[in-house]
Amino acid sequence: MDWLEEMIEKIKNRMLHMSLKKSLSIYIFLAIIIVLICYITTVNICDNWENIIRQKYIKQEANIDVAYYYIPESMMNHTDKILYNGLEGIKVISLFIYAIIGIVVTSKLFYKHKLEEPFHLLQEEARYISRNDLTLECSSSNTDELGELCTTFDQMRVQLIQNNQKMWNLMEEQRRINAAFAHDLRTPLTVLYGYIDIIMKYYPQGKLRDDKLMDYMYRMQEQIVRLRSFSNTMKEVNRLEEIVIKKEEMALKELYNKIQNTVEILNEQSRITYTVEVLSDLNINMVVDVRVILEVFENMISNAKRYARDRIDIMLEIIEEGELLLYVRDDGRGFTKNELRMADKPYYTTSRKDNGDSSIVSLNSKEEGEHFGIGLTICKVLCEMHGGSLSYMNSIEGGAIVLATFYSK
Repeated sequence: MDWLEEMIEKIKNRMLHMSLKKSLSIYIFLAIIIVLICYITTVNICDNWENIIRQKYIKQEANIDVAYYYIPESMMNHTDKILYNGLEGIKVISLFIYAIIGIVVTSKLFYKHKLEEPFHLLQEEARYISRNDLTLECSSSNTDELGELCTTFDQMRVQLIQNNQKMWNLMEEQRRINAAFAHDLRTPLTVLYGYIDIIMKYYPQGKLRDDKLMDYMYRMQEQIVRLRSFSNTMKEVNRLEEIVIKKEEMALKELYNKIQNTVEILNEQSRITYTVEVLSDLNINMVVDVRVILEVFENMISNAKRYARDRIDIMLEIIEEGELLLYVRDDGRGFTKNELRMADKPYYTTSRKDNGDSSIVSLNSKEEGEHFGIGLTICKVLCEMHGGSLSYMNSIEGGAIVLATFYSK
């Protein structure tokens, strides 16, 4: 009987992976067939018993073969009359009884085999999520509509995990920026405190010459300028918390035109040559926040133009995974190992050599003077808010490449 068990198992598997609509149709069809078989069997049994009862009251010749006899109830005794009427009643109500039993049994079997597991999984998953516990996988063995719903629910769970991780990363980034800001404030404040202490100690005694006093005042002014730059930078960082990503559908060509317009102005005003190249079809549609992308682009260009020698290349590409890639490549010396590791750290700076042999190696503000390492940090945060990332690498042709990715679906 192994072949029979194997056949039954195959039928079960096919039913398990069949759509709910088809499965329900098959369950109902089989239930109707079974109910009819049971009803017909019951009617035949009742007819046989009725014939046995009628045989008692029939006088027939030995050579006559009669298939059916009609016997008036008045000819029957009381017991046979009750039994005969009972059999007639069973034939009438048996169809309704079998139909009710068929509906109940079919409903229970359909629920058990097609609905119970996914419903239980979805309820459990909902309870876990309500407790902020995203560890339970919602995967069903069914491949029908409810199985697909469980898969979608599990994808939502995974997306929630990723969103929570991104939010945590953003909070950690903000914490690091605040810590770096507080740390870097100590130096100018310490210098100011030292100069003020010297002036208060020696000037009243006449031990501080006027030219020396003015020298100290100029130095104090420099530290105040540094503090003001720090303050402006911190305002720029805090502004990120107010940004809300508002995606709109647009063609890649629209973004290209906006970047091309900016590049044309830069080419007129700068000694550096800027080029824009698109590696995908310009008519491809994407769903992005163009304001965020342009702000990231401006910060990347702000760093690149400070360290490039003669040329900056910008490239746009949309890949199958639904990501928009924005490359900015300069022709400087490229990144050192330390710079690759530290480039996206808040307030990380490198000094530019006098001969201009440098690259996109610092996170800086837009001031031409001292750079406080925040431009690429802003890029990194904005990319992550848009579902992407910021990465750094050296070009095989020389120079540095900064790659910004944005989720564009």
